[in-house]
Amino acid sequence: MGFPERFIAWVGLLYKGLVSKILVNGHLSKAVNIHSGVRQGCPLSPLLYVACIEPLAQILRRDKWIRGLDVPGTGGLTATCVLYMDDVTLLATDVLSIRRAMDLTDWYGRASGAKLNRNKSEAQLFGPWDGVDTGRLDVDFKETNFKILGVKFDKEGGGRDNWTDMLGKDREPVSPVPGLTLCEAKQAWRNASHPALQNRHKDLSWMVAHEILPVRAVMHSRGMAKNPTCPRSGCNFPETVRHLLWECGAARDLWAKTGPLYFPSLPAGGAQIGYQLAILGVGRGLKDLTAQEFTSLWLTLNVIKDAIWATRNLLVGKRVTVPLHACELKVTSMLQGYRATIFGRGGRGRTGRVPAATNPGRP
Repeated sequence: MGFPERFIAWVGLLYKGLVSKILVNGHLSKAVNIHSGVRQGCPLSPLLYVACIEPLAQILRRDKWIRGLDVPGTGGLTATCVLYMDDVTLLATDVLSIRRAMDLTDWYGRASGAKLNRNKSEAQLFGPWDGVDTGRLDVDFKETNFKILGVKFDKEGGGRDNWTDMLGKDREPVSPVPGLTLCEAKQAWRNASHPALQNRHKDLSWMVAHEILPVRAVMHSRGMAKNPTCPRSGCNFPETVRHLLWECGAARDLWAKTGPLYFPSLPAGGAQIGYQLAILGVGRGLKDLTAQEFTSLWLTLNVIKDAIWATRNLLVGKRVTVPLHACELKVTSMLQGYRATIFGRGGRGRTGRVPAATNPGRP
């Protein structure tokens, strides 16, 4: 297919001596040598598969005995096959084309080691096929609706049942953030990309809103951690995102210790602070804040979350326990640098402007 030798050598190096281990109930098996197939989850794997299946597509498209469908309005172009990964759809207009395609597929299988699963192969006739003997074709011809990649086709080719199924379902707006309304969820996503945040704080806010921060409960659900328990000493609760940033004793202590930093920015005093406000930046009373007030509050909350996440990673990665007063100093130092960059000295911007607030409050 014209790949350079250097590229082939690099791919071969990636797959040289390939082994795999099986994770069962938190325990890894011995290494098993892999002699065929591609790496699961590797971004190169689908590209390698496409490179392997493309010769079959080229054979079917170039064979002069296979008559495909003429595509209207294309100046004579013909569609013979459509591929989506390992799903191959053949478009033929006579029995000879079907037989020829099946023979070529078998020939490709003998050359590549792939095999056509005839038990899962189905066919449907559209148009003037009356009187055609299909009994000799080793394919299951469907008389009911035919489905390709989830899309239904009826014998007339209209696929009207697709709309019936779609319109017949009761659909309600679903918030992309659990526990929030649609309006609040939109606000949370805008907060995650607030222009005043550093990129790493934007990433942290995005993962928190998606609840995919790599805490133990998340990693355990994906088979990448032995247990979901919080790593803090004496804490036996599952380490979810909510637990890490809000419910864990270490998190509660830091929120209480750094209260004077964010209390002045709250719309109605400390009584308004809660999980949704602290973690997602949504809650009652925020509409009464100016853009600068909300930006100052949101920066403070993100710095505290960053400190919680950083100290947790030190505990897990290096078994270093950071004292509470050290966490407070870290938050104060980061916040001073943040505010100096955004607002300038004294809390006022050098140009008198701040990044546009995502909070729909007063300008």
